[in-house]
Amino acid sequence: MLADEPWGTHYKVKAYPFDLRDQFAFISDLTCRGKSAVRNIGAEFVTADYAITSEQP
Repeated sequence: MLADEPWGTHYKVKAYPFDLRDQFAFISDLTCRGKSAVRNIGAEFVTADYAITSEQP
């Protein structure tokens, strides 16, 4: 599934590891593979520059 959001495109993948103990490594692997696939088609990731301050508006 995918949805266009104001900040970018949100992809949602449904996949399950064979063993639940591998869930976090599985998620990390899918994330890295997805980013690699997006880079391979020439797309660039946007980074947000922001500062965290203690000032209240």
